[in-house]
Amino acid sequence: MIPEARPDLLECLRQLKLDEAAIPALRDVAASYRAAIAPQFVELSHERGKAIGESAMLMAEFEIIRAHPGGGAIADAVFERREQLLRKQAQALKRLSETNRAHLRRLVEALPPESADRLEECYLLISYPELYPDAKSQRDAFRKAKSLEVTTDQRAALAGIESEFNGAYAAIARRAHKLLTERAEILEVGGRMYVNQINTFTESQAQLLAERDELNARTRRQLEEMLTAAQVIAISADKKAAAIQRP
Repeated sequence: MIPEARPDLLECLRQLKLDEAAIPALRDVAASYRAAIAPQFVELSHERGKAIGESAMLMAEFEIIRAHPGGGAIADAVFERREQLLRKQAQALKRLSETNRAHLRRLVEALPPESADRLEECYLLISYPELYPDAKSQRDAFRKAKSLEVTTDQRAALAGIESEFNGAYAAIARRAHKLLTERAEILEVGGRMYVNQINTFTESQAQLLAERDELNARTRRQLEEMLTAAQVIAISADKKAAAIQRP
């Protein structure tokens, strides 16, 4: 499954327990989303049904032909027919993911900041379970630090550290999202993905997660150097076990 085709934005909205009627813009975006995804789900169901029904037969045909001497070219043609069939399903999933992204942006703009954060958290958890939640994220530490009584210099330093952290975190998240989407698209098509390609994706994902951990650790050190001992204790108390960092 292509990652951002997974979420149902309406279900994420329901989890927020908001009254659509109370926010006219939210009601309009939700109606637009319903209208957009209905035909896309019909298309996806159609393409998926064809893929399930025909791809297995084409794969069996491919294996039989390939086993015969001189059958290589014909077997390749059969395999290409199977890839074309699965590619249509993948394209339907990509269109659904594009609809999700477009309407997520509109909903975030229509919601109050706290609700927008929660909606994006829901979206990221469903889209990229390999990446979220990030239990080491320093987002909660920043939130707590900004609620403390700090000096003018500390407040300025805190703003600088947070800005740097958010920018670097977002860059890593974009690379990770792109990597997982590319892997999913290849798997959806069922192409000739060799072992070294799989290993490359796995290694790249591990490297990105290591970069993210190092960013979190470096940012934590910066915070602890800037704050007093008592303030460090304050931002460490009741730390969330499963923080989500918005990219």
